[in-house]
Amino acid sequence: MLEEYTDDDNELTVHVFTGVVSADDLIEAVKALYASGPTPNHLWDLSNADVSSIQSDHLKDIASLAKQAAPGGRSGRTAIVSASDLGFGISRMYGAFAEMSGQSVEVRSFRSRKEAEDWITEINK
Repeated sequence: MLEEYTDDDNELTVHVFTGVVSADDLIEAVKALYASGPTPNHLWDLSNADVSSIQSDHLKDIASLAKQAAPGGRSGRTAIVSASDLGFGISRMYGAFAEMSGQSVEVRSFRSRKEAEDWITEINK
């Protein structure tokens, strides 16, 4: 399940996944995000999600899709939160693929939502 909301003060869209999350779920979320005119900053909260079916090839495809779909020259920050070791490792791997694909956004992985929010909002101070 996906819940999304926007924090206009921080130009931030928060995406909260719960339950089992597949690569297709993430691909659809990225497509919908860029179709709607995205904010520059994003927080993907996977703290209560099961991402065990997601493989490295999926992450590479998602990073490529995000690079292609993003408006040219778009900069911002993307934080990925996952409390589990598996989720944290997957989010770090995605960050590496995002960098290799040439995305202009900065991607970081966090184990707590508070740390992620602090990192994103520090650019608006």
